[in-house]
Amino acid sequence: MVSWRKSLYGVWISELFTLIGFNFVLPFLPYYIQQLGITDMKEVSLWAGLLVSAPSLTLIASAPIWGIVADKIGRKFMLIRAIFFGALILFLMGLARNVQQLLILRLFQGL
Repeated sequence: MVSWRKSLYGVWISELFTLIGFNFVLPFLPYYIQQLGITDMKEVSLWAGLLVSAPSLTLIASAPIWGIVADKIGRKFMLIRAIFFGALILFLMGLARNVQQLLILRLFQGL
């Protein structure tokens, strides 16, 4: 097998499992919002919608920038950077004291 194909499959598999891990938190998000002090179910629904869509919004804006940086620095380094900072942000999400902090972290997760 050609070496670039091995690298492609390795990156694809690592990214697949990384995204699965990062998105594993989504079903538990409404319960976490309630733990952070939001008790009205309509507000929980609103915050859950905001928190689920926030990373996608920042990803739309930042993806072209990261693509340009990846072309200059290298894709492997960018993948490692993304996985490391994604894990760090997930850790910080567990330490959030209110929903606003959680929203800011979710926005950074998209970056």
